[in-house]
Amino acid sequence: MLIVNEEGNVLGLYNKTWRAGERHYEVGAGPVIFTVAGVDATVIICHDLRYPELARLGVAAGAKIVFISNNESGVTHENKLLGYRSMQIARATENMVYSVMSNSPADPKDVTRRNCSHGNSKIVGPLGNIIDEATSFEERLVVGIIGLDKASRSTVLRTMGEDEGSKNFYGVECENFAYKKWVMDGLKLVRRLDGKNIPKYLMNIGDMD
Repeated sequence: MLIVNEEGNVLGLYNKTWRAGERHYEVGAGPVIFTVAGVDATVIICHDLRYPELARLGVAAGAKIVFISNNESGVTHENKLLGYRSMQIARATENMVYSVMSNSPADPKDVTRRNCSHGNSKIVGPLGNIIDEATSFEERLVVGIIGLDKASRSTVLRTMGEDEGSKNFYGVECENFAYKKWVMDGLKLVRRLDGKNIPKYLMNIGDMD
């Protein structure tokens, strides 16, 4: 996925960390963070959604929005649909941030065709509330006004010993130092995409007609 900021500048490229049977693709390099319109965000792609530590580490690095790019199973795979929906909501609520998912819509002319997804692109708030959602067949933008002050990241900060509310309530610096170590070690895997050290073929992509 190409990451471009609000000024049209290429910040970098994120490749899916966890493949879903695509042997012809190279494995990605792990979680990323980037800044768009003054807001730190992270991104995951499709099968990555099943690995919550990717979003967690991006949020630990400062992200207040988790972007999710998907092309999932179609509407005829009813046994999978609730799980897909639940995971996006979970990535928001477990990290106390916003999640924004773009999922390919279903094809009304052939819902059984290969690589036909099921739509339902949506914006989810930190408490799991749906701010805007497309239907299964809609091709449209999902749009919403979000309050970044509500993206407290409190659950993640707590695991790092940095949530002041928890420290004051429990009277300890950190409730679980072993878990804190895991998070802090994981932060070393997070790459910041800032337009530096990007492949040459991406350098001028924003100038293309």
